[in-house]
Amino acid sequence: MRRPNDGDVNRDGISDLHKPLRMELSISGTSWKLDMSDSTTPAPEATRFSPEGEKKLRDSVLVINVMYALFWLAWFPQLIGVVIAYLRRSAAEGTIWESHFTYAIRTFWIGLVMGIIAIFLHLLVIPLIFVGVWYVIRVVRAFLAWVDGAPITNPKRFW
Repeated sequence: MRRPNDGDVNRDGISDLHKPLRMELSISGTSWKLDMSDSTTPAPEATRFSPEGEKKLRDSVLVINVMYALFWLAWFPQLIGVVIAYLRRSAAEGTIWESHFTYAIRTFWIGLVMGIIAIFLHLLVIPLIFVGVWYVIRVVRAFLAWVDGAPITNPKRFW
């Protein structure tokens, strides 16, 4: 039986150290199985993903944030950003970047609904200003968390 080295990482970026240990021993036709998997203990975040995998997720979050910031110039960058967020969120499961993808997706959908409502209330300038301020706050919070390399606390909140 081979034990993985500390640096072994599979193609998904998950360290081999966090795979369950399973052994089977057969002697004279009698076999014993040993299963030392502990499905309740997740792999530590720092070693679960390779540095390259973490960098890809971090770069994806930056691209999404830039796309959202470019929304003031055109409408389609935010659409590209939300598509990237949906595509990358499952790969980020269990990392700090998962909260960033969830936050970006919620920013898109809440912003879209509020924007539609503001358009219907276009006679009142206040809804448009509110949506603009809300959007800027969300994008700035996302950038600050990205720069700090920190998760977004409570990514499902309104602000």
